[in-house]
Amino acid sequence: ERRVGELCRAMGLDEIISYSFISPSYYDKIRLPETSPMRDSLRILNPLGEDTSVMRTTILPPMLKVLSDNVAVKNYDVTLYELARVYLPANEGELPAEPYRLSIGFVDTKDKNGSGFYRMKGYLEAVLSIAGIEDADYIPCTDEATFHPGRCAKIMKNGETVAIFGELHPATADNYNFTMPVYVCELDMEVLFALRRVMMD
Repeated sequence: ERRVGELCRAMGLDEIISYSFISPSYYDKIRLPETSPMRDSLRILNPLGEDTSVMRTTILPPMLKVLSDNVAVKNYDVTLYELARVYLPANEGELPAEPYRLSIGFVDTKDKNGSGFYRMKGYLEAVLSIAGIEDADYIPCTDEATFHPGRCAKIMKNGETVAIFGELHPATADNYNFTMPVYVCELDMEVLFALRRVMMD
């Protein structure tokens, strides 16, 4: 995790730290299907308000909110990352899982034939490289409602999904008032750690 954070900063990304508590409406904004198990969030018994009433199961909504806040003040030239936990309910009587995720996001102000897709792919390839992960598969993904069906991919290795990345679906972008292409990713740090190959000096 430390090395991934150092790499992100070395690539010129700015770190954000967002709240773990979110509103259930955030799942609607990223167009998460009603039947998605990711909507099964831990609820806060005494929340300060609806906006902080559940524990996030994905770190995409906070990333998109920070990007939209920057766009609202005409700050387009930012590339952000966050290393943070999500909270996944467990069986009754058990503590929830709290895996780490990496999210990267930026507004593609230059949008040259989908260049933002390859820029994001480059960031993720650098992350895989420091973990010693080679020959990962990049699989086109058309069934993730958050993303544009023709500009989204999953990174797979040994049958495990390491990350999903791509351009936001136009309807998702509209929910955040984006008028330019936006690219985001969510990488599973637990899978990255399990697949890592220790490099010997």
